[in-house]
Amino acid sequence: MDYRRLAVPNNIVSPIWWRRGMRMDIPLRLRYMINDSYNRRYVRSRQIFDAASVVPESLTNASPNREFSTPFMTVWLKNIDRIIAGARVDCRLFHFLDVGCGKGVAAIYARDRFQFASVSGFDFEDPMVNIAKSNLALCRARRPIGHVEFFHQDAGEIALPKRRWFVFMFNPFSAPVMERFLANNITVLRETGSVVGYANSREIDVIKNFAPRSITEIPRYRCAVIKF
Repeated sequence: MDYRRLAVPNNIVSPIWWRRGMRMDIPLRLRYMINDSYNRRYVRSRQIFDAASVVPESLTNASPNREFSTPFMTVWLKNIDRIIAGARVDCRLFHFLDVGCGKGVAAIYARDRFQFASVSGFDFEDPMVNIAKSNLALCRARRPIGHVEFFHQDAGEIALPKRRWFVFMFNPFSAPVMERFLANNITVLRETGSVVGYANSREIDVIKNFAPRSITEIPRYRCAVIKF
């Protein structure tokens, strides 16, 4: 399975091994194997036909935010479990939103595993939104799944309606778009007591500048739960 700019710790010690150009010790290797295997089993069980990575150079949209996008890859799905466990909230009171949903696997998984009030995801790349909808249709052909909405939108421009959100992000963009997204929506996030679940939290310092109520980090998996 694929990852989105998954960070490798700098303090790797011997013994080391090489995989896809990355140096890993044995515990990290096992971590990859376990999480990869979980992803593969889920994708097969749900008959998701396309979860492959996409590089920014292949994007077709003309958004000015395109230069700040990162490669699309499928998140380790167990990181969604870890983030939601770390949030310690009643999912039924929150609306799950996958920002930069790509091909929709994370949102489908969230609908499958948790009882959110609603589940949706958006991306600024139309072909990926179409793939997400196709993946969802194939999942439903195999077994029932609750409502999931995928739509086209740019994270640097969206204005969230006033709901209690559980915003999920898997490093979809760099700091300039993160700052715009939060600046445009910080009032809603604060007034509703929303949560951001951030996998591969590379731009966590940008979020800290918006003075959240709390941040719970999961350093082993470079995830964070941010409460506003």
